[in-house]
Order: sequence, then structure tokens, then C-alpha cells
Amino acid sequence: MKKIKFAVVGCGNIGKRHVAVIDAEEKAELVSICDVDESKCIE
Repeated sequence: MKKIKFAVVGCGNIGKRHVAVIDAEEKAELVSICDVDESKCIE
């Protein structure tokens, strides 16, 4: 099955929620995350 690829722009509260939803969906693949403040994207 082909996955839908996603990128998230912004690692604030809403961006983190988007990442969680994408991660939970088996038909989705998170391929990139970016933010003007790079430290927000590091876990």
C-alpha cells in the first residue's frame, strides 16, 4: 500500500498534535519537520 507523505511546518503545540496524528495513521508517513527555531523540533 502506498503511503501519503506529509511535512509539518512549525513545531509548536499544533505542530506536535499534527505529528502525533500522522504517526498514528498507518497510511501516512511523516517525511519532514521544520521550524524557524530549530531547537523546538528536537526531542
